[in-house]
Amino acid sequence: MARWEKYDSRPSHYSKWHRYQPDRFAYVDIDALEFCKDCKSPLAVMELAQDVGQKRKSFLQTLYVARGLQVPGYVVLYTVAQNPQNDGEAISAFRMMKIYPEISEFHDVSVEQYLNWLRYLHNNCYCKKKDGQDSTETPKT
Repeated sequence: MARWEKYDSRPSHYSKWHRYQPDRFAYVDIDALEFCKDCKSPLAVMELAQDVGQKRKSFLQTLYVARGLQVPGYVVLYTVAQNPQNDGEAISAFRMMKIYPEISEFHDVSVEQYLNWLRYLHNNCYCKKKDGQDSTETPKT
């Protein structure tokens, strides 16, 4: 994903086009792939959705991608902030569940906990470990 959006929303032209094809191809977009900014290796695959109180979220294809890449997979639900001062404050809370390599239940995660988890993912890429940096304990998310 580009660091900054070029447009205010993502175009859905391909998705709409794909749905209207007579062959009924199966298709799903991949919501997020966290990757190391240094070595570009994938770190985690995520299925993202706005949290509207749902009890479940489909994730089978995201699980298959995570398993194929041999990286953790997650479902991440986010709550949109009521009156954000800027885009960096647009989310007020998260709910997460791990889907690969094991499946967990949803649990609440604060914005700070989520940021710490992202930092952990990025700071513990194998390219950093091989340079002699020590892995730290996974933060509770």
